[in-house]
Order: sequence, then structure tokens, then C-alpha cells
Amino acid sequence: MTQLKRFFMILTMAGCSLGTVGSASAGIIINEPGYVDSAVGIIQTDFGNAFGAVASSGGVVYSTGAFSEAGLYRFTSNVGTPIASFDNTSLSLQIVGNTAYVGLEGGHIYAVDLTTNVATDLGDSGVATALSLAVAPTGFGGFGGQLIVSGINQVVAFDPNTSAVTGILSVDGYQAFSGSAFTNDGRLLVAQNLSGEILQVGADGSTSLFATTSEPGAIAVNPNTGDVYVANELSGTIVHYLADGTLVGDFASNVSWDGGYYPSMLAFSPDGSALIYGELNINDHAYGIRQITASTAIPEPSTWISFTIAGGLAFVFARRRQTT
Repeated sequence: MTQLKRFFMILTMAGCSLGTVGSASAGIIINEPGYVDSAVGIIQTDFGNAFGAVASSGGVVYSTGAFSEAGLYRFTSNVGTPIASFDNTSLSLQIVGNTAYVGLEGGHIYAVDLTTNVATDLGDSGVATALSLAVAPTGFGGFGGQLIVSGINQVVAFDPNTSAVTGILSVDGYQAFSGSAFTNDGRLLVAQNLSGEILQVGADGSTSLFATTSEPGAIAVNPNTGDVYVANELSGTIVHYLADGTLVGDFASNVSWDGGYYPSMLAFSPDGSALIYGELNINDHAYGIRQITASTAIPEPSTWISFTIAGGLAFVFARRRQTT
């Protein structure tokens, strides 16, 4: 079920720059004012398939899939290094404390100790393909702290301590829940890649429509503003919604999402300062890690105002702009 995917990571949204080195076919266009895209680093690989998930902890970025179908990578000093391997394709990822939880093709969930890099098989989630992971907040149907695992046509709660599995949502047919995330008020958002629907599940189990978009993939929620960002696999955009599902517009375009149902890489850092994406130049197999940061400017004497967009501080000046 390997798919050819182009690989995206957005790495800092409000000034947490990790440097500017190298580039791998950057083509993203940022449509909202106040942001600039820059390179962080690249990695060369013989692997031409890019899919999986990203997460960050303590300023360090981790990814599944992408570089090795069955691996977990840590990025430090602009280099991605494998720290764990698995017996099947690694797809989804969440980090809680010092533990990285990885969901595999086949449905097993692994826990990786980020200090020792030891990987432990926690068991079968009951989902044939663990496309997405989210961590349930306290109060979500009694599943607080459990992993919400999304697959082809079902979503379950998986207890990492006991490996117990409880059904949350199921649909008929082949839908592919390619992305999931919790809103700041505790609703679960799940993206149905094939139907184009983004569903929201309440703490009481009620389900309703949040929004629709073409081939939705990964979902990222800004922990500061509550705004929701969705990878649109068909149009090659990052779609921006308010917390209530109101469409803001395309935050970014010209993004080479894969167009398939395997997960795409899009995630905020825990403090909301980073939204991670990555890019694959298929021609030379160079994976580029990139960052979008709030742009700053040095004005000539003139009137200026400041405003906030998506949780990041931006400055608008009435005259010439020098971006740094």
C-alpha cells in the first residue's frame, strides 16, 4: 500500500527559527500576510516515498514514514537520524512527555522512549491501518490520555497502559480517516479523505459536520488561537478555518501534497510556535525541512501597526519593508 508522497513540514510559526540551510524544491506560496518561508535543512535518501506524520518535543522534530517506511526519525543540527525501526510501515505519530507513540500499517501501536530510543510494541489497535493518532483530553468520553487511532473506516480509543480498545466512530465502506486532532474545547476532528468531509465528535459521542474540502488529510490545531489548518490533498493547499468551522481561506498554496489517503505531515508544536511541514524533491530524493515564521521588518520613519495572525506576531509598515 506504499504511496508516492511529497513530504511537507512547517516548522515555526512565530519566530522560533531553526536556521536557514539548504533547500529542497521549495514552492509553497503563503497567502496570508505576515509570514515568510525559509529552509531549515535537507536530507538525501534513496527512498522516493514520502508519507507519515510529524511532531515536536523540546524544540526537536520527529517524523515517521518518509525517509524509511518503517522508521522514526529525529532531526537535530539540520540532520534527520533514525532512532527506531518497526516491523511494518510507520504512519502516525504523537508525542506525550518523553514517549513517542507510532501507529503502523497493520494497526499495531509502538511506544518509543525518546531517551533510550527503545521501541515497545503495545499491541494491536484493532484498526487495520493506523493512519492518524491524537491524544484525548480529559473529559472526552472518559478516554482522557488515551490514543485516538483513526483508520480506513473506523476510529477507536486505545489505552497505551492496558492496550484496551474501544470504538468511537465507524462508517460504511472505504473512507480513510487520514487526519485527526482535538480542538481546544475538546472536540475530535477527523478527516474523511475520500468523502471530503471533516467530522467533529463531541465528548458525548455525538457526530456532526465541521467542514468540507477536497481530499482532506492531516489536521493541525493552533493551541493558542484554536484555529484549524487542514492539508487539502487535491488542491495542494493548507486550508485555514476558525475553531467553529468558518472558512478563512487558503493559508498556503502550491503545496505538493500526495493526493492519496496515506497521512500528510502537518502539525503544530505543543506551544503553538511551530507548524511543521516538509518537502520532497522527487527528482533527487532530497527531503527539505522548512519553516514558516512571522516576518519582521525595519521601517523607515513612518506610522506602523502590529497585529496577530494565527497566533504569530506580524508587523505592517506604511513604507519599505526589510524582511529578516
